[in-house]
Amino acid sequence: MGPLRGLFSFAHFKRKGSQMAVEKQKRTLVSKSYGTLDKADAFVYRDFEPADEATRETITKLANDLGLPLRGKSQSQKYIRCLSDFLVASRASEESLIAWPAGAGEYNGPPYGLSVAKVTREALLGKGMITLHQKASKRDGLARVFRVNRNKLPASGRFKAHGEGPLVIVKSKKVMVNGKNSGGTPMGRKQFEPKIKVLEEQVKSFNKIMTSKPLESPKGITFGRCYRVFNNGSLQSGGRLYGPWQTLPEAKRLQLTIEGEPVCEIDLKASFLSISNGLTGFGDVLPFDPYQKIRFVQEANGTDNQRLHRDAAKLLVNAYLCKDGDFKKFPKSKTKDKVSGKVIPFKKLHQLEMSFDYYLAQIHAAFPFLRAAKSKQFNLMFEESKIIIEAIEIMQAQGVVSWPVHDSLLVKKSDREKAEAALRKAVTSLIGREVSMDCSFLDENGEVITEVIQTKCPTATDSHNETIAALESFSLGEAA
Repeated sequence: MGPLRGLFSFAHFKRKGSQMAVEKQKRTLVSKSYGTLDKADAFVYRDFEPADEATRETITKLANDLGLPLRGKSQSQKYIRCLSDFLVASRASEESLIAWPAGAGEYNGPPYGLSVAKVTREALLGKGMITLHQKASKRDGLARVFRVNRNKLPASGRFKAHGEGPLVIVKSKKVMVNGKNSGGTPMGRKQFEPKIKVLEEQVKSFNKIMTSKPLESPKGITFGRCYRVFNNGSLQSGGRLYGPWQTLPEAKRLQLTIEGEPVCEIDLKASFLSISNGLTGFGDVLPFDPYQKIRFVQEANGTDNQRLHRDAAKLLVNAYLCKDGDFKKFPKSKTKDKVSGKVIPFKKLHQLEMSFDYYLAQIHAAFPFLRAAKSKQFNLMFEESKIIIEAIEIMQAQGVVSWPVHDSLLVKKSDREKAEAALRKAVTSLIGREVSMDCSFLDENGEVITEVIQTKCPTATDSHNETIAALESFSLGEAA
C-alpha cells in the first residue's frame, strides 16, 4: 500500500480548557522533602554568547552594573558568556522559572567553571534580577529554581552558540544513600577512551552542519550545537542528544527557522513500545495510537475518563518496560490534592476502579511481546538514540541539517520527505520493522497542524476502515 501521509490530517488543533489544565499539571511535581513543587521550564545551558557587537556592549554594561570582575579578555569572555546563557534561559521560559545547576560536576571543561556561574548568580540575586523560588533537593535530585524579574533585564539582544563545551558526557549511576539520591553526575572521560573519542567526533560533525545552518528563534537566539549524554557510567545506556531548543514547548519549537525557512517536526509514535515490539520480533507493526488496542482504554472512549485512561495506559506500559525487576503495583503518583495537600494515588488520579493485575492483564493481552521485552530488559533510550543518530547521519550525507528532540527531528519543511525517509530507513535497519510517525508544523495562522505518516496498514489483521475509526476516536493531544 502506498504512503498515507496527510490522509488523517488534524487541522487547527489547539490545547485549551481541560487540556491546558493537564499541561499546567505537567509542570508540577512532588518532592519527598518539600511537597508539591513548581518545575522550571527553561534551563541555563553553557552554550551562548552575544551574536553582534550591540548585544556584547549591552551585556558588558550589565556585567559592570552587577560588579562582575571583568579583568582581561579571557575572564571577561567567561562572564559575558555566563550572562548570555542566563538571558537566553530567561527569554525561553514561559513561566519566568529557570533551573540553574550548582553542582561542580556540571561545569567540567569550557567555556567557564562553577566559580564564574556562582559569582554571576549571586550578583543577579543581589540586584533582585532573580529570586530563589525553590530550594534544591538532593534527596529528589532537583536543582534550585529561580524566578526571573524580566523588568530588570535587557529587553533586546541577539545570541548565538559559541560551539565550545563537552561533546559527550557520561553520568554515574544514581543510587539512594540514606534516603537521598546520589550519583548521576558527569564522570571523567579518560576512562572511556578510545570509544568516547569516536562518539565525540560524531557529535562534532553534527555540530559542524548545525553551525553552518543554525536554528533561529524569533527572539534572536541562534542554536548551533548539541551534546550526547550517557547514563549509569556506561556508553551503552541513555545516549540521547541534548540541546537548549528541546526545552521549548512544541508550539514555540515550530516557530523556529533554518536559513529563514519554517521547520516541521517528525515524531516516532509510542517510541519505547514500538522499539520493544521490533526488537522482540513479535506481532505486526503497531497502529498509530497503539494504546487504543488496550481494552480499558477502548471502553473509556467517549467518556469523561477517555484521556485519563489513555494516560494511565501509557504510563503503565513505559513503567513496565523501563523499571528494573518486577512490576507488581501502580507507580507512585506525583500529584497532590490542592485542598488536603496529600498525594493522590495513581489509581484514583486516573479513575481506575479495578486492581493493578486487572489492568496489567489487559496490557499483556494487547501486546503479547511485552513479556519477552521485559525479560530482555532492553535499554530503550539507548536504542531510540541509535535510531535518531542514524537518521541524522543519513540526512547529513545529503547535506540536510536536522535537530534532535529525543524521539523526533526538527527539519526545514522543504526537507520533510527526506527526514521521513531517513527515519524510516534507520528504524527498519535497527529494529527490523517500521514505526508509525507523524509530522507537526504551523499553518498560516500559527496553529499547530499534525499529519499522520504511515506507509502501510498498521497491522496485517486490521482493516483500513478500522484504522481510520481508531484514529478518529481520540484527539490528537492524546496521541503524544
